[in-house]
Amino acid sequence: MKNRNKIQFMLDQNRQVITSKMLREQKIPSWFLTDMVRKNELVRLERGIYSTSEGLFDEFQVFQNRYGRCVFSFQTALYLHGLCDETPAGFDVTVYKGYNATKIKAPFSIYVHYIQKGLHELGLTQIESPFGQKVTAYDMERCICDLLKHRKTIEPETFAKVLKNYSQSEKRNPQKLREYAKIMKLDKKVEDVIGVLGI
Repeated sequence: MKNRNKIQFMLDQNRQVITSKMLREQKIPSWFLTDMVRKNELVRLERGIYSTSEGLFDEFQVFQNRYGRCVFSFQTALYLHGLCDETPAGFDVTVYKGYNATKIKAPFSIYVHYIQKGLHELGLTQIESPFGQKVTAYDMERCICDLLKHRKTIEPETFAKVLKNYSQSEKRNPQKLREYAKIMKLDKKVEDVIGVLGI
């Protein structure tokens, strides 16, 4: 398949949005994107992100493409998983300690949470953004652990709603929750929650 055809295939598979990273993964020279912009076949949305005129501007995907070390977490991840129906006012992201978060620039609020490197990748998953693009967030079980760890900063109503939604989710995985709890030293809190929810 010729490079142009490969690019069109990727656009069709990705809702008319394509990134420089996607081309690198397919070993396609990035100058193809520059050439397509020059010919008005593509529009440059952000550094490394391009779209046809029919493409959707996805703030989740654009942000993560620029700041690949940032993992959607807390309120943002809960929203993406459908555990919380309140639309986030900004993005909650988690980075490892030592990451220079001062370089993060966005036209909306960014709430940065720090975690030791050994826990930064615990519970990573790919999930669809509201625009249908794949982005990296923590899975439901990691979200519950973070919620329990920072319970004092969470509104009681939100806390109760999230736990209720998790207990009713067909995708819940109590065994995985227990595994994460051991790693994050939250065994007692998680067992108490599992007991109350009856899962």
